[in-house]
Amino acid sequence: METIDLDKILSKFDQEKVEQISRLMDNLHSLNDALSRLDELNRSGTLDVVISSMYALKTLKDMLNDDALHGIGEMISSLVELAKTATEPEVKVKLQSLLLKVSSLYEILGRVEELQRNGALDAVMDLAYALKTLKDMLNDDALQKLSGYVSSVLEVLSALDEKSTAAAKSIIAKLSSLNRLLDRVEELQRNGALDAVMDLAYALKTLKDMLNDDALHDLADKISVAVDFVARGHEFLDYINSPIFQVLGKVVTSEELRKSIQEPSPIGLGKLISSLRDPEVQRGLGVVLALLKGIGKNVGGKESGQTP
Repeated sequence: METIDLDKILSKFDQEKVEQISRLMDNLHSLNDALSRLDELNRSGTLDVVISSMYALKTLKDMLNDDALHGIGEMISSLVELAKTATEPEVKVKLQSLLLKVSSLYEILGRVEELQRNGALDAVMDLAYALKTLKDMLNDDALQKLSGYVSSVLEVLSALDEKSTAAAKSIIAKLSSLNRLLDRVEELQRNGALDAVMDLAYALKTLKDMLNDDALHDLADKISVAVDFVARGHEFLDYINSPIFQVLGKVVTSEELRKSIQEPSPIGLGKLISSLRDPEVQRGLGVVLALLKGIGKNVGGKESGQTP
């Protein structure tokens, strides 16, 4: 059996440790009582709750920096101020009245929440802002003008008969088309084209007043001639754009022909015969002969159109 060396153990105790052991022995009863309480808490399961609470308090202490503590202090101060205000007689009476109506307030809040879910709360708020703005705008002068407008409207409505009512209903039914027309007119006005349209309308009105039956008949004849001229003009342009006219135009405007007209040289029979040997003169003579043949075909006569 191993023996205990008491001298070695006692050598490690100094005077301070001896005094600590002495105080422990003096408080041994309290220590036993505390251990009994801890054992009781452990058996009942309360010790775990206490330890968890201590951990929570430790975590809360770590979270609460100076700014958080300052914010909590301000919140507590506000709550104290609110409690102080609530103790005033007048405020106390109002709070009691509010508590008596808490069921109605709960119902109102339920309706407001329903409006918010349906999206109708925004419309109600916009209407409230509009009514507030209208209320701010309606001073005494505005109310007087508004009453004048209402009186004028009532007077107009009293003057409406069955025919006027039907016309007003027709206008209301075509209100979308009327709005589009007004948008177009506004666009013409912004672009400056409305004045041109009005001037054209006045010109047409003046022209209509000037045109009697004889003037209209004469104008119709002139328009018929103009239309026929335009049709023939297109045909003439087609002829002008044909290759033969392009060749003739090129020849007539050539520098060689201009010099020949300005300084013509006499040509004798010999020079004429020698010129007939020129290939270009021969091709030109062939074109002239074809042109003469075509003229002969289109000239009136019994043998017109027949090949000789």
